[in-house]
Amino acid sequence: MKTITITNEKGGVAKTTTSIQLASGLAMKGKRVLAIDLDSQKNLSNTFGLKPSMKVNTIQNLIEGEDIRKCIFKARDNLFVIFGDSRTRLDFQAKTDEDFQLLRNKLEEVKDLFDFVVIDTPPKTERFNILAMTTSDEIIIPMEADTYSMQGLATTLEIVEQVKKRTNPNLKIKGILLTRFKARTLFSRMTKGDLQGIANQMKFPVFETTIRESIEIKKSQGQLQSIFEYNPKSKVAKDYESFIQEYLTGKPIQPEDNEEE
Repeated sequence: MKTITITNEKGGVAKTTTSIQLASGLAMKGKRVLAIDLDSQKNLSNTFGLKPSMKVNTIQNLIEGEDIRKCIFKARDNLFVIFGDSRTRLDFQAKTDEDFQLLRNKLEEVKDLFDFVVIDTPPKTERFNILAMTTSDEIIIPMEADTYSMQGLATTLEIVEQVKKRTNPNLKIKGILLTRFKARTLFSRMTKGDLQGIANQMKFPVFETTIRESIEIKKSQGQLQSIFEYNPKSKVAKDYESFIQEYLTGKPIQPEDNEEE
């Protein structure tokens, strides 16, 4: 079982969107996937079937000591979810480094049931990012090609180093994924070049695949579906398919056309 955290301290960089597409795409390839929603906004949970009327155990129940098997909900073929909970924003208060091992220890009990775990994280909530990174084998950092995202990246990398020193020395950065990418703009291309230079210097990869800005993503969110369910023939679905292929094999299949939809 491989555990992946999708994280960036900056909001609005498509963390949840990327978590949804990665979990869905892996499941569609026949992998057994567990998606965990640590974001109190619960957007991933809502997409995968959480409704206000449902009486189910959530990540908060898990934190409070519930059996992990009683917190896992089947959302799609091969795709299972631990739903988010608005209470976690206030109630998870780690006092020691050992407290951050909670989720890792829980997942150890079901490690033979899943091929991948995908963890979606909230922005600007350092303790949840530390919890997720402590649990994970690797992280993927989605970001836009802009100045503010570069600043968010710097903060995220600081947390990565903190986690490696304190709670998870084996944590790896799988790569940075450029999202909402506008290939036709000079600024985006320049920022991508700057990012690649930083990545080379610090010895972590940037995915060759980029994810274009697309109204189809917003439409799929409105229908509470992954892009593969909503419009699998869309250009942005092909982008995410390429990203997943690159994640699994190191080789993307992204088409040359990067224009917006």
